[in-house]
Amino acid sequence: VWRTFDDEGIWARDYLTGADADAPEMDAVPLLQEVMRDGSPSVEMPSLEKIRHRAKSELSLLPDSALRLSGPTPCTVTISGTLSGDLKDWSLPG
Repeated sequence: VWRTFDDEGIWARDYLTGADADAPEMDAVPLLQEVMRDGSPSVEMPSLEKIRHRAKSELSLLPDSALRLSGPTPCTVTISGTLSGDLKDWSLPG
């Protein structure tokens, strides 16, 4: 999962790609990081204070229209062609 921002630093779009895919755009920021490996933490867990600070910071990057409780603007998410094809292959008949 990758995120891009507009010229003012506000969220513009998320991309879903395969785990080994390159960034979909030059300035895309990865949203996922490894925190567990073989059932054990692979990084030091942040304090609750740091988690709260990061959550507040991340929310400040979303456009106001996406934060409305009534009729929020949906987030734009692009699924990579490769991943999209994989998802179709995994779909159950129906």
